[in-house]
Amino acid sequence: MRKLLPIVGALVVLPGILPAQTSLADALARYRENNLEEALALFSEAAREAPENADVHAWLAETARRRRLYDASHDAANAALALTPCHAFAHTVLGYLYQPIYGGWERTSADSSWYHLRQAVECDAADGNAWIALWIEALRRGERTWENRALEQLIRTEFMPHAVLAYNRWVLGSLPPGAVLLTNGDWDTFPALGLQVADGVRDDIAVINLSMLHLPWYARLMAERHGLPLSLTDDEMDALEGKPWALPDTVTHEWRRHMLAGDLARPVTAGATVMRERLADSSGVFQLAGPYFDLVPDSAAADTASMRRALSEITISDFAGPEVSPRDRSAVRISAAVHRGMATSVLHIAVRYAFALIGAERLPEADEMIEWSERFVTETGLGSEQREMVEELKRTAARGGG
Repeated sequence: MRKLLPIVGALVVLPGILPAQTSLADALARYRENNLEEALALFSEAAREAPENADVHAWLAETARRRRLYDASHDAANAALALTPCHAFAHTVLGYLYQPIYGGWERTSADSSWYHLRQAVECDAADGNAWIALWIEALRRGERTWENRALEQLIRTEFMPHAVLAYNRWVLGSLPPGAVLLTNGDWDTFPALGLQVADGVRDDIAVINLSMLHLPWYARLMAERHGLPLSLTDDEMDALEGKPWALPDTVTHEWRRHMLAGDLARPVTAGATVMRERLADSSGVFQLAGPYFDLVPDSAAADTASMRRALSEITISDFAGPEVSPRDRSAVRISAAVHRGMATSVLHIAVRYAFALIGAERLPEADEMIEWSERFVTETGLGSEQREMVEELKRTAARGGG
């Protein structure tokens, strides 16, 4: 089975029972930076210093798993469970380790993964790390009740911070009725799905993760669940599975072609967080229309009306907070959160809108948007890189767009 690309954003909570040794503090610091090689050596040292501490063994297991040292990860996780049988973190590590969609380990087992993930949430129902992995396995197994429960728990336990939920609520609210929304990673997928299930927000939208479309079973499920065409046979899908982006590109090309031909009632859109190279295709052009790209037949001027409408619905204070939960243990989300991706995405859209206004010689409106962008950067606490975006915008406006 092909390894699933990360779909995925996060800070790490330091349990009070962890020892204060320098090696452990350094290990956690390296882990937050996604410097896993150094973190692994330091966690190994911490485990030697505190052999009776189950948390230390669990951190070692998680780091080893992410370094693809699967046997070492398995041993460390079981060492944690030997000390604390109901250790949610250790069960979660084993749940991921055994999960077949991640591949890599010769001992993967869907049933073992399912067992450990359910044990994890039984031991700690507030552990969002476990609920994310359980959602994926429930989806694959067709366990709709567990699937929805996982998404609801991600909302109810506040594992996804307010800023992340605000961004996804904004995206969902901006989309046309019945849209297919192609997403990029964790924080433009799980929050949107969670809001649909837990709060009933825009459940007419089909949220589909591009990275997961590498998996034939996921492509089939999304097509069936959302009434989308899928003409590929099982053999054809299996043949494409091992080629980078071949299956997602082929599947989405079919959806795009049918929509442009008028054979698909759903509009096809993509989140503004999706990399532009993932949207390149001979079937139409994705045009920015606020917090999403809208598929249109040909290149056209920016949809400034949609962009202005979407930005007018923003409450700046919603994006001032952290973009990761203190309990999140994803090294990828932890390191990525430093860049404030949700707030920066809002700013990108505002800047793009202002540039479009300058290009159209609508300078008073552009000045208004520049002022809003400056206020957004200040009130959300964004950094120098984002501030420079606004400064470049101001320089362009001063030249009259020339």
